[in-house]
Amino acid sequence: MSAHLHAPVTPSFASGPGPTPAEAIAAWHRAGHPHISLATHLLAPGHFAHTLTQTAAHWTSAPLGTHPSVAELVLRRYDEVATRRAREAVRAH
Repeated sequence: MSAHLHAPVTPSFASGPGPTPAEAIAAWHRAGHPHISLATHLLAPGHFAHTLTQTAAHWTSAPLGTHPSVAELVLRRYDEVATRRAREAVRAH
């Protein structure tokens, strides 16, 4: 993401080993950066998405599951597996 944005990025974790998003945002604020964006990698709205909107980030992205490309990816992967399984079944008989 850093290479794509041409900006520094600090990975953080809503659940797990840390730093938490709140800790990462606080570190950027202490370093003199008042406007921090939080790019979430959540699939659906819920507890974590709500919690992350409560951080001191200036902007927080929406869950990915609300984007049509996520559904398209899931369907494409399903179709790939279904097609492969169908071919394997034909070869087995």
